[in-house]
Amino acid sequence: MAAPTTQWWKTGTAYQVWPMSYKDSNGDGIGDIPGVTSTLPYLKDLGIDFIWLSPMYDSPQKDFGYDIANYEAVYAPFGTLKDMDDLIAESHRLGMKIILDLVINHTSDQHAWFKESASSRTNDKADWYIWKDPKIDADGKRQPPNNWQSIFRGSAWEYVPARDQYYLHLFAVEQPDLNWENDDVRKAIQKTAIEFWLDRGVDGFRVDTANLYSKDTAYPDAEITFVGEKYQPAFKHFINGPRMHEWLQEQRTVIEKYGDIFLVGELPHTPADEVLKYVSAASGEYSCIFDFDVVNLGGQIGDGVKKHQMVQHTLPEFKETWRKTQHLIRGTDAWITVFLENHDQPRSLARFATDAPEYREKASKLLSILLSTLSGTLFVYQGQEIGMTNFPPPSGKPGDWTIDDIKDIDSLNSYHDVAQQHDYEPLWVKKAFKGLQKAARDNSRLPVQWDDSANAGFTTGKPWMRVNDDYKSVNVKAQLADPKSPLNFWKQTLKLRKEYSDLTIFGDFEIWDKNDPDVFTFTKRSLAESDAQKGRKLVVFCSFSNEEQPLYWPQGVKESEAKLLISNVDEPGKYLSPWEGAETTATPTPPRIGQDDYNLSTPITSHTGLRAGLTSYGDPHFSLFLRKVFIKALGYSDAALSLPIIGIINTYSSFNPCHSNVPQLIEALKRGVCTAGGLPVDFPTISIHESFSSPTSMYLRNLMSIDTEEMIKAQPVDAVIAIGGCDKTVPAQLMGAISANKPFLPLITGPMMPGSVGGVRVGACTDCRSSWAKYRAGQIDVEEIMDISGTCGVMGTASTMACVTAALGLIDPKAGATAAAVSSARLRVAEHTGRSAVALLQMMDKDKVGRPQELLTRESFLNAITVLQAIGGSTNAIVHLLAIINRHPDLAGSIDLATFDEIGRKTPLLVDLKPSGANYMTDFHNAGGMLALLHELRSLLHLNARLYTGQTLGEYLDATPFKRFDYSRQIIRPLSDPLWPASSLVVLFGNLCPQGAVIKQSASKDRRLLRRHRGRACVFENTRDLAERIDSDALPVTRDSVLVLKSIGPVGNPGMPEAGLIPIPRKLAVHEGVTDMLRISDGRMSGTAGGTVILHVSPESARLDSVLGIVQTGDEIVCDVEARRLTLDVPDDEIKRRIELRARSPEAAALKLRSRQRGYRGLYERNVNQAHLGCDFDVSEEKEAVNPCA
Repeated sequence: MAAPTTQWWKTGTAYQVWPMSYKDSNGDGIGDIPGVTSTLPYLKDLGIDFIWLSPMYDSPQKDFGYDIANYEAVYAPFGTLKDMDDLIAESHRLGMKIILDLVINHTSDQHAWFKESASSRTNDKADWYIWKDPKIDADGKRQPPNNWQSIFRGSAWEYVPARDQYYLHLFAVEQPDLNWENDDVRKAIQKTAIEFWLDRGVDGFRVDTANLYSKDTAYPDAEITFVGEKYQPAFKHFINGPRMHEWLQEQRTVIEKYGDIFLVGELPHTPADEVLKYVSAASGEYSCIFDFDVVNLGGQIGDGVKKHQMVQHTLPEFKETWRKTQHLIRGTDAWITVFLENHDQPRSLARFATDAPEYREKASKLLSILLSTLSGTLFVYQGQEIGMTNFPPPSGKPGDWTIDDIKDIDSLNSYHDVAQQHDYEPLWVKKAFKGLQKAARDNSRLPVQWDDSANAGFTTGKPWMRVNDDYKSVNVKAQLADPKSPLNFWKQTLKLRKEYSDLTIFGDFEIWDKNDPDVFTFTKRSLAESDAQKGRKLVVFCSFSNEEQPLYWPQGVKESEAKLLISNVDEPGKYLSPWEGAETTATPTPPRIGQDDYNLSTPITSHTGLRAGLTSYGDPHFSLFLRKVFIKALGYSDAALSLPIIGIINTYSSFNPCHSNVPQLIEALKRGVCTAGGLPVDFPTISIHESFSSPTSMYLRNLMSIDTEEMIKAQPVDAVIAIGGCDKTVPAQLMGAISANKPFLPLITGPMMPGSVGGVRVGACTDCRSSWAKYRAGQIDVEEIMDISGTCGVMGTASTMACVTAALGLIDPKAGATAAAVSSARLRVAEHTGRSAVALLQMMDKDKVGRPQELLTRESFLNAITVLQAIGGSTNAIVHLLAIINRHPDLAGSIDLATFDEIGRKTPLLVDLKPSGANYMTDFHNAGGMLALLHELRSLLHLNARLYTGQTLGEYLDATPFKRFDYSRQIIRPLSDPLWPASSLVVLFGNLCPQGAVIKQSASKDRRLLRRHRGRACVFENTRDLAERIDSDALPVTRDSVLVLKSIGPVGNPGMPEAGLIPIPRKLAVHEGVTDMLRISDGRMSGTAGGTVILHVSPESARLDSVLGIVQTGDEIVCDVEARRLTLDVPDDEIKRRIELRARSPEAAALKLRSRQRGYRGLYERNVNQAHLGCDFDVSEEKEAVNPCA
């Protein structure tokens, strides 16, 4: 947080006036400007520094003034321009300031600008609003230009016959959106809406919908959020658009002429990093913003959430949301607001505390303590200071509130949406109205209760809206006379807020009981440097419970050092009574490092470092003591143990050559963690290698993911770095990390550099397979084959997963995926990763994003799939990515094989590496690696996806430009000259693979086979059958045959071995020179392999309902890659007969017996799912053990 300044709007308290319901001066039943002026002394006495006056402009009042017909005139029932001048002058005379609402995203449809614009396509203001031609559907009917939903529901478009066009209205039909792309529009807004009022003396503006002006000018359809509904939320297409900051900087140049003008922006749907662009002092676009995270708890109206669907939040959720909001300004030059009520929200008592009669006044004071001690500009809403509440729920007695008492268009729409959807069935009508009682905007628009006279003293006439029933007992006059009233309590808390501003307004915020379901305890630490203020703290206790609660002092603060400033009970005790609140100050004595861990009077509320996941001995203090005793035996000091702990997963094994550099990487990681202020601690998990894992490494991938998940959960680490490289290791670690959901970064071990055999450059399993094929064909002898050694260095599965991890935003695109394993660059990557893990924790203090489930979004995975296609990546990566995606609770099932194929159709193959091309990973790295590729793919990527750095992908690419050079263009082709035009990886469907199959067509060695190919099957029942018969001269096979290998799926082998690259039968390879054939299996193929090979057939042949399982030699198979079809050309009734016959065979009985095995083998066979789901364990719900082969 920046040091305290004298800017009036930082230390001032604001009071929002919604004029229609505030105070009526002339008896017409409608609040007015003179009524506001008459209460200025009351507001001054309350402790208010400035007024926010909601829209008072000339308006048809379709949305209560947010539909403006004339920016330079006042709504007649509210008063005149002279009344406004008097209000401004009197406010200034009393030492208060005044700001107005600035509503410039849209106008009323009765504004002169719109009337002219709507009259024709050729008038002077024809393009002052957003007009689009209709769409014509298949039936020839006119439809809106896209499927955008209005924030007030229904279509966001309205048709005007005079133009035969639709205009955009993000809100009500009567609120057409202005076209900010038009220079004349922006100039007119500046002149009439801004300068006109600044010239009259207003001190600033509350800017309505302050991030909606810039739209996606392509106006695409919104993604489907609510299946079955015609119109869909389209926020991503009109919030924080591409020209917002340009236009706000333009606006700033106009406003700066008037001095220290306050601009507070309403920024819905805006993440923290984007907010800072608007409110940093450097940008100067807005002084501060309204953050809606707190008031959106339980459901955000406008996101398709109906009022009756809003749920009650928990206190930990409430606290966490305040933490994020308060930490937005920690270490920045930005500023925020503090509020719980405004004209768009229900009253805060029922929503955030209680309006039960016995606790109502106490709860009102409690919220006063809470709000007045939080950093930011405090906004109090009219009536909040006396504890006004929502209108009462129905009691079944005469005089109950009904839908006829509701005035707000949004409330009425919400009510009728629900009621109509259920044919006005009484139960649903009741539920819809109950939703209004809890959440309607009408609650905040009830007339202010000034006294106990008729109509609560709001008016002498008939009020425009019904007055709340409790005005006789809850009103300003009564509370002014009661020294213990909520109103007089608010006066005290606002006074203390100013007196202790170094704590209340500018203090650093920290929660001490984030998981306590009943009590909210936090401190505000002074950042001031004066002797009187330095180091002192404000301690705030708030009980949100109907029951008595224990009172715990935060660590480092002693009760004896504390001075009570205010409490909502007469005699605070050792316990917190129901709904008790208090604030105290203290100047703590600095404790010895780690001393607080032994304070038995203070509960262990922190869950970081050694306090995370304490082993249970019944006494958490003893658990922590015992943990510290044992780890100190290793030589750690209290100072070291007080640092953030960064766990390092050590996967070194002498059986894993891909991880031979892990010890060196750990040393570099520790160096990075230490230099960034963390404590590195390494711990092991299992290590798996493709060639040293029986029956397969894929069989052990899920075990490693479980090991990774549970060890991350079990160890007291604040963040974790997982070292991985070999094929299944990185996917297993990503799966486990997402499930554990602790801050996580991967470190890739890196590809090997190529070597030479017989003067030929080699360096991959691709070359191993090529050499073996030559040996089988008799082209090299036994001495030559025995001398070959080496490992992966091409675009196999290991390198593919490294690139995919970079595309997910989890490692540095510059070198994280491509720097060679045995290079100084790889060690620098490791050191950088260590520093980044500590930085990740620091970033999370400002924004929750940092855990995998928050960092990884749908857009992240779509980018990963795009990169997978562009690099011609391993088919194995499809299975792995599906497993990783389905570990994410918010994304599971939302991305499937069809998504991979859809993205492939739009994505060309650009990277010229084996097996699809000719080069090695070192070539890719030297050509610019992933950074160069991401720049080339920019137009195909989702640039809003987040990286581990906190940046979006777009921001990262902007900050790290890449200049192409000749060698780079050879290895990483431009989009205009790809290695393969599209779909390097293709997904097939058909009766042979109803749930999908995969082919890497870019690795085909005989492109003829990619066209529609028909051939007779030559079937091998399993790998043993294959080994016994593949080289037989009697094998019934021709070069056009289709080789089919069964029983190598997830269960069949088990473990889905990389046996899908069925060898070319010896008689064809040796005697006819055949190098490629169409091959089909339910297994996998090494990413380093090439050929026309169809893999991952799902369901696999080991399932008794599998069509692959009943294919026979001689059956005709048709493969059409372009049409995405794979078909067994056998009549349906014959397929059915074979499946039924197989179900009664000895093979079926044997398959069922397999699932009864003990140990991991039994766990695996009972729970592994199919390739189209990722071959993960299907343990998402409790169920009886079933045989996956049945």
